[in-house]
Order: sequence, then C-alpha cells, then structure tokens
Amino acid sequence: MKKYFMMLMSELETIIHSLKGNDALNMSVMAMQVIYGVVKQVKDYVLTNGFADINEEIVFFKELKPLLHSKLIYYMEIKEIESKRILYANKEFVRAYLIEQVERLTGYLEENIYTYKYLQLGSTFLDEALFTRKNVLEFSCVDRDNLDDSFMTLWDNKVSRILAYQMLLEYLNSEILLLDKPFSKSSKLVWHGTKRGLVELIYALVTKECFGEATIKDLADFFQLNFNVDLGDYYGIYKELKERPVKNRAGFLGDLVDGLLKRMEEDENS
Repeated sequence: MKKYFMMLMSELETIIHSLKGNDALNMSVMAMQVIYGVVKQVKDYVLTNGFADINEEIVFFKELKPLLHSKLIYYMEIKEIESKRILYANKEFVRAYLIEQVERLTGYLEENIYTYKYLQLGSTFLDEALFTRKNVLEFSCVDRDNLDDSFMTLWDNKVSRILAYQMLLEYLNSEILLLDKPFSKSSKLVWHGTKRGLVELIYALVTKECFGEATIKDLADFFQLNFNVDLGDYYGIYKELKERPVKNRAGFLGDLVDGLLKRMEEDENS
C-alpha cells in the first residue's frame, strides 16, 4: 500500500511542479483537478484491497492520507483566498484581508493544539480509536473537502488540515512580506540557481545555526529581498524534498561540494 501511495505522490508532485508558471489562482484550480484524480485512485485502491492489518490502516490514515488530503485543502484555500483577494484594489485592504486569513488559520491551529502535540510527540496510545474507521459513523461528519465515511477516521481530516494550514501560513506571510517590502531590482545580486537549491541551502544554514537563532523565515526573507528571487511556498518545497529518496534530497548541496572540490583540484594543478 505505502509503495503504491508514494509512487502516486511522486507523480503528483511532478505534475504540480509543472504548473508553477501559472498565477496562484489558476494554479490552484489546475492542481485541485489533478489531486482529485489521485484521491479517486487512492480511494478506489483502499476500498478494493483493504488493509493487511490494523497497523497498516493506522499508518495510512495517520501519515499517508494526510499528505495527499492536505494538498487538496491547501489548494482549495488558495483558490478561495485568491479569488476574493482580487476584489480588493487597495494595497492596504489586501494586506488587512491577508492578515485576517492568517488569524483565522492560527486560530484553528490553537484550537487543535492537542492534536498537534499528539503528533509532534509521536504519541500512539489513541491511534486505534482515532485513525481507524470503526468509530467514524458514530462521531464524525463528512466535510465539504473530505470524501465519505468509508474513507475517513476521527482525526485524519484534522491532521490534514493542520498540515495544510501550516503551508498556508507560510504562503500568506510571504505574500504579506511582498506587500510590505517589494523586491528591489536595483540589487546587482540575482539568484540564478533553482528555488529548490536555495531552499536546501537555507534549511542547511539554519540547521547548522550559521546565523545563530535565525529562523527559516528570517533567511528566506533575507534571500528573497537581497537576491531578487521569489521562493513562493518554500515550506512546501521543503516537504517535497523530504519526500524524495534519501540520496536525492540534498542534490544541490552535493553539487556545491563536488564543484568546490573540483575547483580546488584544478587550482592545485594549475
């Protein structure tokens, strides 16, 4: 099951990446169409084949389905936000609207802090009750963005929504930053590498505490403002990197090492 699911997710990521030349509204619509197709494939597979045991069912609804469902929620929210955003002509009204959305998402995360902590702590003692379908008919209802009660549990939608809202907050904060500090094209320094490569570099620098207590957002803002690059949803890019095979997760950093060693060798031989 997991192998099949991750194969579909890899194909989905490739398709979504190919859509990134479009504006946010159009991209969200196209991405949703693709994701709905994958959702149907996964649902049909699960309902036809079932699970080998309860542990496989728990892993699916606790870890796998939220990876997919969070993307659906993410792009549904982007579509809703961007379709309303275009109604505001004034920059200050747009900013106020985006901040209102940030507060809405933050409120949801605060209301579901127990769910977040349960996941972050790696807790499992309630998994059978929360991530299997045996209790769903008694206590759950179908959300507008969910599927049906044969394909949901008490908490998998909450997990999906938490993941989606974390990505959305990154997106919204980035958009607010653009309104507050538009990129200056007077800088002579322009990033010519890929966005994925820069995200690898940023996360590596923060992990090694090269700038002390600077956060991912701090460095992302710095690079965007000073090197004329728009990283967009860098949190989402990082999630994509994590979903790659281990040997391909930090390809850009590997290329940097190889390039530097080659230059040193050439310098020594010149």
